[in-house]
Amino acid sequence: MRLLFKEIWYLFISSLGKRERIEFAQTVNKYDRRFKCTKRDLLLSAQFVYLIGREKIKKGSHKGQFVEVVKRKLPLETITAVSMR
Repeated sequence: MRLLFKEIWYLFISSLGKRERIEFAQTVNKYDRRFKCTKRDLLLSAQFVYLIGREKIKKGSHKGQFVEVVKRKLPLETITAVSMR
């Protein structure tokens, strides 16, 4: 699984762009309407906010392993407020 994570991470970093770099990264908890907690990685760059989630692979040789998937890519200018609870 470690090799699969590294491959996906390098693909993600290469898709960011040459001049874009990560300014801040933190693991956060997301709660759904049933109060089930899921882990997400919040990445902040100069132009975008990325929310990276984990999904289980359902088919293939890596079946049952978790991979990181970009759930949201939000432009920074669309964010008007941030709150913490």
